[in-house]
Amino acid sequence: MKKIRIICKENDNPRIDYYLSKTTIYSRSNIAKLIASDLVKKNGVEIKKSSESVGYGDTISVDFSSLSVSKLNPTKMTLKIMYEDEDILVISKKSGIVVHYADSHTGDTLVDGIINQFPDIKNVGDPDRPGIVHRLDKETSGLIVIAKNNMSYKTLKQMFKDREIKKEYIGIVTGSTPQKGRIDAPIGRHPLKKIKRAVIEGGKQALTSYEKLMENQGLTLVLIKIQTGRMHQIRVHFSSIGHPIYGDTLYSSSQNLKSDRLFLHASRINFEHPLQKKILDIKDEIPKCFSQTMNLNKIIF
Repeated sequence: MKKIRIICKENDNPRIDYYLSKTTIYSRSNIAKLIASDLVKKNGVEIKKSSESVGYGDTISVDFSSLSVSKLNPTKMTLKIMYEDEDILVISKKSGIVVHYADSHTGDTLVDGIINQFPDIKNVGDPDRPGIVHRLDKETSGLIVIAKNNMSYKTLKQMFKDREIKKEYIGIVTGSTPQKGRIDAPIGRHPLKKIKRAVIEGGKQALTSYEKLMENQGLTLVLIKIQTGRMHQIRVHFSSIGHPIYGDTLYSSSQNLKSDRLFLHASRINFEHPLQKKILDIKDEIPKCFSQTMNLNKIIF
């Protein structure tokens, strides 16, 4: 994809970065880079801000040629595959592994390992993050869904947007939480630190619910369900109620939180297969360090 022209068919005046990410294979971050480089025009006039809206009938011209240089580096990596068919993969990611390339990270990524083992995936979706349909923080371990073709990629992206995919996490938080809770607090970019998110007025809606499983020595083991998928949502929400995730030094300044890893694990994912329409309910074993930290023989859920 080099240069394209799109006639907007939306009536609700969406942001141009959102609209282009929906109608092309590129992410909003890639669209933002093109806008910053004066490579996006609306009705012949250069777009200056990603937040600018487009309306029905507007002609959008985009030069994608600067994104054509691949930053992928196929790398041999042991992948823990939890499910595979001709359309999708579900992989259990280790904590400390970055999912895809970003300007802030230059080392190996999960995507590098995936395209080494499944070379055709490099042609699926966004060139910088092929096959990737949802996020999982570097520090978080657990289940992540990968599209193996563009049809499943587009369908899965829409399913995540429409909140049709159910995700559960196991986490260890500091302090003693109520037996059950629901956190309904909007999340946006931190006003002072770009890499952080925060609960702020005017942020995007974010919903998290949890249930206490047990507590021991000032820590609580919780089952977490999210109804939205904001960046760092679980970490931000638990920090906002005074129970940061154990090991989360970004969202807590407490020296007591220093650990070898962040204790958050994407343990279960339930969704309808994007093409075969069967229900998939995939569970991942909880890492041993969780049970060791809580002084348990094994965590079963």
